[in-house]
Amino acid sequence: MRKIIDLSMEITDGMAVYPGDDEVKLIQTKFYDCDGYSNHRLECGMHVGTHMDAPMHMTDSKITVKDIGLDRLMGRGVLIDAVGKHTVDKVEEYENLIEEESIVLIHTAYDRYFGTEEYFKEHPVISKDLADLFIRKKVKAVCLDTPSPDKYPFEIHKIFLENRISIVENCINLDKLIQEENYEVFIIPLKMNTDGAMVRIFARIS
Repeated sequence: MRKIIDLSMEITDGMAVYPGDDEVKLIQTKFYDCDGYSNHRLECGMHVGTHMDAPMHMTDSKITVKDIGLDRLMGRGVLIDAVGKHTVDKVEEYENLIEEESIVLIHTAYDRYFGTEEYFKEHPVISKDLADLFIRKKVKAVCLDTPSPDKYPFEIHKIFLENRISIVENCINLDKLIQEENYEVFIIPLKMNTDGAMVRIFARIS
């Protein structure tokens, strides 16, 4: 049986959200002992926990999560180890490392700060040169253990989304892929007509 590594956060009541976003309310509304069944209600925005951004999020595109083909949400994974870098920039070795139509995961280890002000305000960012490389390599998605690939005015967001590159934010466990060479990544959002969606993302080791 092939090893599976879960790269997604658990959604919990009151979990930290990007400053200004709606709070997460996850409550149990029915109980088996009293009602004969259990039920829960979730109230939140689309950009909480581990989630993806679709083109509609920061461009004038009408493309939403439901419009993204499943073939664009699965593929060979490629890890960039960027721990300690404030700006993740293009380096020569990435030309051979990044395969065409792969899914790129950027490991900064910043997920350890999740829930703090530092996580949302001081996180590493991606340079335009590296973003241009991803476009040239036609990568399907860029997955991060940070809340964003950039900061205001969100130029990198727009570059990726205009080029149909999905952005997956707030990943975890990327360090578990450092020693792995062959794996596929699967990004599983609900089929919704929205600008983003929470996802279950995992790597399946070959």
